[in-house]
Amino acid sequence: MSTWKMACLGISLAVFCTCSGGGGGSPSSTSPTLSMDLSTHTLSVSASTLSPAPSIPVTLTVPGASTAGTNLYWGYWTSGTGINTVTAAPPNGDSVLLHVEFQVPSSPGLGTYPSTLYLEVATDQAGAHPIGNSPQAIDVTYNVIPPLAITAPAAVEGGSAGNSASVPAQAGLTYAWTIAGGSITAGSGTDQITFMAGPSGQVVLGCAVYNADGTYASQGTVTTTIVSLPSITGFTANPDIVSLGQGTQLVGTFTGGLGTIDPGLGPVTSGTPVDTGPLESTTSYTLTVTNSLGTAVQAACQVVAAPGKFTPTSGQLGTSRGGQAANLLQSGAVLLTGGYSCPNGPFPTFLSGGELFNPVLGTFTPATGGLADGKSGLEGVTLADGTLLFAGGYGFGQLGPDEHGITSWPSADLFLPSIGAYTPTGPLSTSRDGSTLTLLPDGRILVAGGYSYQAEAVLGSAEIYDPESGTFSLVAAAMTAAREGHCAVLLPAGQVLLLGGAPTAFAERYDPVGGTFTSTLGSMIQPRDGATATLLPDGKVLVCAGYLHGTVNLLASAELYDPSTDRFTPTSGSLNVPRSGCQAILMPNGKVLLIGGNSGSGDPLVNGEWYDPATGAFTLVPYLETSRAGFSATLLGSGQVLVAGGATSTGQTSASAGLFDPQDPAPGFPCVIYVPQVYPLTVGNAMNPSAPVGSGATTWSISPALPPGLALDPGTGVLSGQPTAPSPTTPYTVTANNGTNSSSTFLWITVK
Repeated sequence: MSTWKMACLGISLAVFCTCSGGGGGSPSSTSPTLSMDLSTHTLSVSASTLSPAPSIPVTLTVPGASTAGTNLYWGYWTSGTGINTVTAAPPNGDSVLLHVEFQVPSSPGLGTYPSTLYLEVATDQAGAHPIGNSPQAIDVTYNVIPPLAITAPAAVEGGSAGNSASVPAQAGLTYAWTIAGGSITAGSGTDQITFMAGPSGQVVLGCAVYNADGTYASQGTVTTTIVSLPSITGFTANPDIVSLGQGTQLVGTFTGGLGTIDPGLGPVTSGTPVDTGPLESTTSYTLTVTNSLGTAVQAACQVVAAPGKFTPTSGQLGTSRGGQAANLLQSGAVLLTGGYSCPNGPFPTFLSGGELFNPVLGTFTPATGGLADGKSGLEGVTLADGTLLFAGGYGFGQLGPDEHGITSWPSADLFLPSIGAYTPTGPLSTSRDGSTLTLLPDGRILVAGGYSYQAEAVLGSAEIYDPESGTFSLVAAAMTAAREGHCAVLLPAGQVLLLGGAPTAFAERYDPVGGTFTSTLGSMIQPRDGATATLLPDGKVLVCAGYLHGTVNLLASAELYDPSTDRFTPTSGSLNVPRSGCQAILMPNGKVLLIGGNSGSGDPLVNGEWYDPATGAFTLVPYLETSRAGFSATLLGSGQVLVAGGATSTGQTSASAGLFDPQDPAPGFPCVIYVPQVYPLTVGNAMNPSAPVGSGATTWSISPALPPGLALDPGTGVLSGQPTAPSPTTPYTVTANNGTNSSSTFLWITVK
């Protein structure tokens, strides 16, 4: 191919012709010098630069042409396959800049195009008078790079490391990587990198590939989606303890994936409650959250389905109250007496009146009259004739109040069930509150310990109430330790066990025969206040919970006192929840029910626990209908427990009440309660027949044999007769049976 163009260059003809380059004709003595400047003979190209094809500059120089004033013409032709076109820029002095464009193959790989470029300058346009020519061999070396494909995962997890990306490896190339939304951790100068993803969004990867001389880069990008890691922030059941046959709701809060709850509940939405349906046993649920890459996280939640169900009573208390005394009457009704009322504000009103709960109707009605003084911190005890005694307590008064206007009362009152009214008795020898009242086998009442606001001291004294004279007298012997917030239990042998409420772990026994206090051979495992003490059917005493004396540290421990060894041993299990001021009731099924009380933060508790003497273990029971502290709990003849009043989490007293049903498997356990449990009798005097307050029994029995003249009706459980001979104080076990299960209780009978 030959092309001629007018270069308009001035040259001097007085030069010799010289051919240079890779070929040409014989030298001419009349030809000027023609030279070419080829900037490179080797070229690497990229497939992405096929249009326009790559080119190199070639400068044609005729020295002195600009001063000769001669019009010059230049031309070119090529041989071989590598050159495509040649174009010229406008002349510049003695030279003209040519651009040589090369062919590039469409298939990738390394190769060479051998080509020759012929350039000639002449003084005429037809080229008949050439000044000279210069053939130049140009070998075009190419390395055609295929379209750049970056191999990378379509999605990675936020913050994940060790992710890989790569491009096809080719010899002789260099690689430059870029990243946005993450960081390269290895391999940045190679065909394969390792990178870490950012927390969210996207990772954008770029790679530029260069040939050996650093030109003609091929570049590609790829976008990887960042998938959030699955995360669970909460998985709870509300409530997490339910009665048998009841269900609850589970709520899972999570992000970064799809959630499912097993067993059986399936897909769930974050924050949306899911009903479990009725539960007949404790069930563990698992929330699994899985993202689109298959990564999963799990959280577990257990729902305790336990025997025991609380339901509100039909009626509420006439007055909201807490800190009241609660006593079961021979009629089966429950008398609530005294306490304090604080329904709307921080300042309490101390109550003198009482209310009667009718278990048939589930309602409360006011009792006639009231105590001599409004008081809380009092106890009530049923005397041998069925009359109730209330003694001590604290309230607002004029008998030496402390800085809050609180005083300890010496007043005492009787409640006469026959007329449903209160009447004064006593008073106490010493003003006291927080003392214990225990019916002794001889019919007298032991009032022990307590606190005196007037003396600002915990009391180590005790007094005896004589029902016949209606008077109190101090016990000559002092207690072995001053006690407040302690427990008192009548032991089968007729002595009274006093424990807790003192700075030491010492416990003591009161002997009503000798009127003395004696320390037990063994101390409690821990000194504790605000504990419970419950006489078990085997004669041992269960001591539970409370707080470490002189601190606010609540206890989850429990221990057993064995009268036969006069020592304490720890139970094999501990409470699930530390608590103080809870209520403990021996249930017909032989287990001890612990409910309510205060938590470590001082807030009332809503849960409860079972203690099983057979295993020594504590298990959770369903929640009360509301959290309570300072409430009363009374076992009814139906086998249910009346829970009434108390302070709620707001500190206000409650007028609500509820019934706890143990939900024993059918046919359940017969309930056997005698009011009172102590019978001081006299030879020749017939006793008032004592019928059990209970239900569900078909047969009744008593052991050991009753004193002569007394009998227990095996069909009704009524104790009656006229004793014919003296008999020392003896503990008797009455057993009620329904053909499947049995329950028992202690009675103390003394015949003089």
